[in-house]
Amino acid sequence: MTSPQTTLTTLSPELLYSILNNVDNEDLYRLLFVCKYTYHAAHAELRSSLGCIKRWPTVKGSNGKCSCFGSRHVFRRLLSTGHDRTSLNEGNIRTVGICAQSLRDDTVRRALAEGIKSGRLRPRYFVLKFNHYGDSMRSFDEPWYSIREYCRSSQVSLLLSIRDYNIRSTLDFITGHTDKVTDLNISFTFGSPQFNSNPEALIKDLSTILTATPNLKTLELSFSDPDEEYRTWPIHERSNLLTDLQIAFNSLKRLQTLRIKGTFIHPSFFLKTPESVKTLELRCMTTPTWWLGFATYPFKNVENLVLYHETGESQWRDVESEKSHGLDINSPDFKFNINSVAISSLKKFSGRAPLFGPSDLLKCVLANNKGLGRKHKFRQNWGDEVLPAIDSCAMVMLDCLSETVTRNKKQYTRKYLQLHGESEEQCVREFMKKCLQDLGSQMTDMYSTNF
Repeated sequence: MTSPQTTLTTLSPELLYSILNNVDNEDLYRLLFVCKYTYHAAHAELRSSLGCIKRWPTVKGSNGKCSCFGSRHVFRRLLSTGHDRTSLNEGNIRTVGICAQSLRDDTVRRALAEGIKSGRLRPRYFVLKFNHYGDSMRSFDEPWYSIREYCRSSQVSLLLSIRDYNIRSTLDFITGHTDKVTDLNISFTFGSPQFNSNPEALIKDLSTILTATPNLKTLELSFSDPDEEYRTWPIHERSNLLTDLQIAFNSLKRLQTLRIKGTFIHPSFFLKTPESVKTLELRCMTTPTWWLGFATYPFKNVENLVLYHETGESQWRDVESEKSHGLDINSPDFKFNINSVAISSLKKFSGRAPLFGPSDLLKCVLANNKGLGRKHKFRQNWGDEVLPAIDSCAMVMLDCLSETVTRNKKQYTRKYLQLHGESEEQCVREFMKKCLQDLGSQMTDMYSTNF
């Protein structure tokens, strides 16, 4: 039997790269540690990318916004090779990242299309970021046509980051290969012209794109805070639309990570998370009705829960519904108890409790998730904490006061008392006045410099 070294090193580079190209990132990363003979090839494959993305293909963070402000520099590997295609080794590029900025250059568009059609670019991931008004993926323009054809015939994953007004062009682009979309990041604006100032259109478009992408593994939704005219609609008026939205979420059988930020449709709308989700991050506006739904929903299989909630304005609340569930909130601090939670699968819990909301949230979660113990990063009473800026300012004031007192007290000796004919009480008053004046002058200088 040949040794592992002999077996692996006799493989041709083309065959080895072909094998590694079909290994998931996580498995490829493990391979670096357990099989040193493939380190060079695996490491090169893991890092191989082209365009406006970093090491890992992802749409996470900053609402999917791209940090690319130019066009040519992000594709310099593609454009600098000229006719010497071997110097790029394009066949080993694992991920291609494209944003609207990078496609403003005709040379980049032509080079991408030519590389894909010729087979020199054979990525496993396309990261497509379109977050500006007017950006769209026109199916019959290049490089979109070549990417669509490549998706039809290849094993590839699409990671999309779009704005609400790109939903319809995105649906047109992914028609025929919706199963290839694994990551989706959408930023919504309630007052967007796309929805004609109508939340119903927003809900319908969201339901449509979720239904069209059943193989999503990661979903990130970000919602702007609505203007005043969108704040008062009763949730029961759109119950049918919200039911359809819940059905769309239920269809995501492979979803593992769900992140939602902002005013998610309506603060009282409680979304029942698909059972496949393991990481759930919610940074939303809520009402007491939402917390009633949270307390009773089991969140099966959720292992990592992140909560950062704000209490919605009184216009969002359904007081009658709260009372029907035995929740009569009259306290000025808007506090209430949920008494228990149904979730029991947590291994990680972080975030912070709402300033005005359930006061027993952490207690209930710990009681029903024994695996957490005290190893959590959730802050229950953070509302009583001193503001960090005030805490820092206080430390500076203490340092200034200590220095001022130490410097000024040296002046008031027994000789000073005898020379000036003052009493000790007069010296104390003079000393205190001088210290406070010096402290005020120092703090004024510090404030004008730093603020």
